Amino acid sequence: MRNVKKLWKWLSPYKLRLLWTTLLAVTDSVAMVLAALTVANILNAIVQLDQAAFVRASVLSTAFFGLGIITTYLYNANVAILNESVVADIRRASLKAFEQSEFQTFHKDKSENYAASMVTELDIISTRSLSSFFKIVSNVSNLVASIIGLTYLHISLVIISFVLATLMFTIPGLFQKRMQEMAQKVADSNSTLLVKMSHWLAGFSILNDYDAKQLLREQLTAPIDDVKAVKIADGKLAAIVSAVSMMLSMFAQIGMIVFTGLLALKQLVPAGAILSTGNLAGMIFGPLSALTVYISQFQSGFGTLDKIEAMIAQLKGQPTGQVAQLGDTNAITIQSRDLLVTFDDGRMVQLPNLSLVGKRHYAIVGPSGIGKSVFLGLLSKNIHQYEGHLQLNHQEVKELTERSVKDLIAYVPQSTYIFNLSAKENILLGNTDISPEHYQAVVARAGLDSVFASWPQGDATLIGDAHHSISGGQAQRIGIARALLSAKPIMLLDEVTANLDRTTAHEIEKTIHAFDDRLTISVTHHLDETNQAFYDEVIDFCHEAKV
Repeated sequence: MRNVKKLWKWLSPYKLRLLWTTLLAVTDSVAMVLAALTVANILNAIVQLDQAAFVRASVLSTAFFGLGIITTYLYNANVAILNESVVADIRRASLKAFEQSEFQTFHKDKSENYAASMVTELDIISTRSLSSFFKIVSNVSNLVASIIGLTYLHISLVIISFVLATLMFTIPGLFQKRMQEMAQKVADSNSTLLVKMSHWLAGFSILNDYDAKQLLREQLTAPIDDVKAVKIADGKLAAIVSAVSMMLSMFAQIGMIVFTGLLALKQLVPAGAILSTGNLAGMIFGPLSALTVYISQFQSGFGTLDKIEAMIAQLKGQPTGQVAQLGDTNAITIQSRDLLVTFDDGRMVQLPNLSLVGKRHYAIVGPSGIGKSVFLGLLSKNIHQYEGHLQLNHQEVKELTERSVKDLIAYVPQSTYIFNLSAKENILLGNTDISPEHYQAVVARAGLDSVFASWPQGDATLIGDAHHSISGGQAQRIGIARALLSAKPIMLLDEVTANLDRTTAHEIEKTIHAFDDRLTISVTHHLDETNQAFYDEVIDFCHEAKV
């Protein structure tokens, strides 16, 4: 019952369709029972040599079978709609949770694990819990209608069917816990394979360069074999449960027919009742044998549903803290004092005391691992926990909401992520409030106007992994254009020229220097006589930061 309530949470928006689907199941069951009962009348008419009764019973039986075929089709079509609607709703709820999540919350897990939950694991919920639920509805409907049909023939048939049904339910139910555990193993092994396969295939270029592609086979064979072994074990368990259920169903149906034969010999029921009992017994014990399997499968998918709902709840956590206040953009201040960050692995980074003000250009230099990117991570709230003080406009950053801080800060990482969209869509990122004039000005400031002019479709050119490939410098300019478009008063640039050649790096830093309408902080390795003049102040973490 607890799991039914969980499922109702997702089915409740479709109450009317669910009611219609249930009515179709009932109509189908009643039609099949009436068809089975009229078969008895056909045999009775033959025994009595009553041609009119024979024709009447044959027509009725055919009509009832026809109605059953129509309602079966409609039922299955509605089940497919309900099934996929619920799965789509869970996926949409997950997407909404992603929208509401903050950086730290989202990165408690890997993006490929989220993808596995929304695809692979939801398929398990669909094929096990949802599909089994509707099969249970159909089979219960058949069961109830058939029992009523047996009552019409003789009450003793109902009693014997209950005795046999109890036996059928008890034995296969012993497998339920094992099936639930096996379903979770299937989900876990699929997720592990997806994560590992994504990881290793993403590094194909490196493996190809170093003639090490055999690592794909060496690293992925084991998880592939794990999935194979788990699915075979799951299939064998399902086969055992199905075989036990079918065996019990066969014995029960034979028992019902034998018992009806005894009643016919004693002239308590007509001879034709044997045909009806055979059909009705099939509609009782067939569904009963399947019900034990369906109930086990129905229960087995809820471990996965619980996992996905827990993920959604975690991602939707309500942000706490104060709202960052902008004030005068000309008087922006960033101050740090006694700033210390301790990571989970025990590594500690002591950052220097800083005071950054106004619409100035700052360069932060120093060796790798000294804490330059850590400082940007703290300021943008990609890193939350620290000791000491870090203030933005005289407000402690750790006490501010992530969203309000990010509304003030544009962050350009070392490697700009390019989506499988057009170049323009990659810059706008869904922002429909930008005027064409503003957009063109940003494109020009980012140095992309000449780039787009060289492409056949201009900024409508599709770029990203699945489309037109672009250079690292072009990708970084798109990242800078995104930051410029936002008009945020603070821009953080984390090694944006680290992977570029010196000429391209110089051009991009020259572009950044032209931004005199905001405070910019650049972590850079490319600082020399040619570009040092771009910055109002250079801060060397090598002398002031400690690791």
